[in-house]
Amino acid sequence: MQIGIHGGLVPEDVPLYRDLGATWTKWGCDLSNETVPELDEQFDLADSLGIRCVVDLRTSPLYLSECSVKAQQELGAAGKLDCITDDMTEAERSAVILANNSRVHPLAYAKLYEVAAATADRYRNRCADWEFWGECRCPWVSGSVFGDRSQTYPAILEGFYEAVKEAVPECRVWIGGNGMDLQLAFFHACLDQGAGKSFDVCNLHPYFMQIRNRENADRVLAQEYPRLRAALAEKGTSQPFAATEWGYPTHNVDSIEADGYLRSNVVQEGVRQLYWSEAPEWFDRDLQAMEDNGFEVVIVHTLRDSVDPSQFWGSFCGLIDLQGRKKNVWDVVQKWAWKGREERQTHAATNRPTG
Repeated sequence: MQIGIHGGLVPEDVPLYRDLGATWTKWGCDLSNETVPELDEQFDLADSLGIRCVVDLRTSPLYLSECSVKAQQELGAAGKLDCITDDMTEAERSAVILANNSRVHPLAYAKLYEVAAATADRYRNRCADWEFWGECRCPWVSGSVFGDRSQTYPAILEGFYEAVKEAVPECRVWIGGNGMDLQLAFFHACLDQGAGKSFDVCNLHPYFMQIRNRENADRVLAQEYPRLRAALAEKGTSQPFAATEWGYPTHNVDSIEADGYLRSNVVQEGVRQLYWSEAPEWFDRDLQAMEDNGFEVVIVHTLRDSVDPSQFWGSFCGLIDLQGRKKNVWDVVQKWAWKGREERQTHAATNRPTG
């Protein structure tokens, strides 16, 4: 299992990346302006460190909404959309939505698919892994532009997948990362909606945000990873697991281990930091569970804490505190990162041609 760092690479942190042993990174790239982005500088730095990249190709929520409204107006005026009536059952309503999606999305997002494919093609020798719209189910991130139902994202993902794979068949499309508290209904819904062949990597964001009882956390891990694995075997293509974001907010060494709740946009009571005394165990047991369940890559959020007067929980997930000191979870992540490096080297040596 390989370990990475979320947020891209920064030149001044090169010694830290080398010390940590990370072999992957992930960052996001907005395609809303419908032009192929300039990414060579980031790829150059990654190449110099021997680090692989996964890039989250996304848009603004407003872009998706405007494209959809324009297409719906055009098709509606032409009488090419079905209507939902009050007397319909839930199943009938879903069928209408799916039918309309199949008409709206190819028209609405044709340019997005074209630019995504051109991006993958331009960087085909630099990046083989492309995520589509990570955290699409988070209302704060996406503005609920994908809707309350679970039909919209799978339909757009299908078009994205077809376009990108036609341009670069050998690349891998990662489904958008989601999965707070291992609530994996999003993934099961995508599979139920027929999207099981529209991604190559099942990408989770398995943050425990509300659960802070370790026994309960272990129980959820033991149940939900195998359940999704079975669903992928039945309705997908047995895609491998990976995580483009995972981690915990943690106290630094000077903090008093009390009153550790931080602001959240989706969890009303906030997210409790892990205390200095408990954090290494939580990191280690989560990573062990991910390795046991076949994760290829886990990308940790994030390298450093960031200054945030609002006390948002995601700003305190760093392996290094605001004073530049390594937290005690650094040692845990470093152990797993170098273990992954050694396994990769052993695998490469074992599979090296001998003739």
